[in-house]
Amino acid sequence: MSAQDLSVLPADIRESAHVLANGEIEWRLADVPQAINALAAAGCVILGLDLRSYPDGKTMEVPWSSFEPVASMDIDANVEAGRQAALDALARDNFAENAIYAECVRATWQ
Repeated sequence: MSAQDLSVLPADIRESAHVLANGEIEWRLADVPQAINALAAAGCVILGLDLRSYPDGKTMEVPWSSFEPVASMDIDANVEAGRQAALDALARDNFAENAIYAECVRATWQ
């Protein structure tokens, strides 16, 4: 994934993205639901989310969701299933207890 991948997204979603030096892309927690929806609208399958924070300049990361596309499903069904899995992960009951790690959310997609 690279900053080029963002070209398929609306300007406000691109502008709210933080592209790291290694090419990973993350959004602030408040922006990630809109980013998930925009990625899906662009035909991207959301593969996973990682919660991240940067206390004292160190990276703390908690893997939060993963989705593996299903070969027997068409692309549109995989796009929707990946989108829903990511949004469901943000709504999980135990999210609040892990919110300390959610300064940012790294998304991966294909």
